Amino acid sequence: MADTKERTFTYRFLGSLILILLYIGVVSIPWYGDAAYKWIYDASLRVAVLIAVILIQFFDKSLYKPSVKIHPYLWPTLLLCFSNLFIYLVFPADRYQSGNMSLLYQSGLITLLTVLCEETVFRYSLLPSLRMKFNKHLSILISAGIFAICHIFNLFSGMDIGTTFAQIGYTFFIGLICGYFATIDDLPLALLFHFLFNFLETDVYLALGGSEWNYKFFLVNIAFGVVFVGYAAFWHIKESIDEKNLES
Repeated sequence: MADTKERTFTYRFLGSLILILLYIGVVSIPWYGDAAYKWIYDASLRVAVLIAVILIQFFDKSLYKPSVKIHPYLWPTLLLCFSNLFIYLVFPADRYQSGNMSLLYQSGLITLLTVLCEETVFRYSLLPSLRMKFNKHLSILISAGIFAICHIFNLFSGMDIGTTFAQIGYTFFIGLICGYFATIDDLPLALLFHFLFNFLETDVYLALGGSEWNYKFFLVNIAFGVVFVGYAAFWHIKESIDEKNLES
C-alpha cells in the first residue's frame, strides 16, 4: 500500500514538473519578428500551453479536478492588489512623468493568459501532488518556492538581476496566498487575486508611469501586506474554531 502511494506521488509530481517545464520552455521561445506583433506571439504561446494542459487533464483521469467554493469573507483581501495605485494617488511628487495607456489592453491580455497558465500548472497540478506526501502548510511553501524560483528564467528575457530577484520575492508571496486559496478550493478567488495583483500592481501602474521605489513605496506595500495577512489569519482562525465547535 505504501509503495503504491509512493509511486502515485512520484507519477503525479513528475507530471507536474513536466507541465512546469513545458510552460517555461514554450513561453521562453524568443520572437525575432516585428516588435509590434510580439504581444500576439506571446498570447499565442500561452494559449498553446493552456490547450496542452486542458488536453492532458482531459485524458488523464487521475489528475486533480478542483471543486469550487466561494468564501465571501476572504474577498476583501483583494484590496492588497491596490497598494501601488494607492502610492501613485497619495504621493504625486514621487510619480514618473512618462506613461502610456494605449497598450494596456495588450499587456492585460498577456497577464490574463499568464495567470491562467500559472494557476493551472502550479496550484491545480503541482500543489495537489505535493499534498499526497506533505501536510497542507509545507505543500503550500514548497509550491510557492518552486513558483518563485521559476521566475529566474526572466533573466534570459533581458530582465536585470535586481528586478528579477525582487520578482522572485513577491511571487513567493503570491504563491503562498494563491496556494492557501487553492487548498480551500476557492478557485475564483485564487484566479482573480493573481490576475488583479499582476494587472493593477504592474500593468496599470506602469502604464500610468509608476513612482519612485523609495522608503514610502516599501513602507506602504509592507503595511498593505501586514493588514492582508492579519485579516486572512483572523478569518482562518475563526473558521477553524467554528469547524471544531460544529464537530463537538
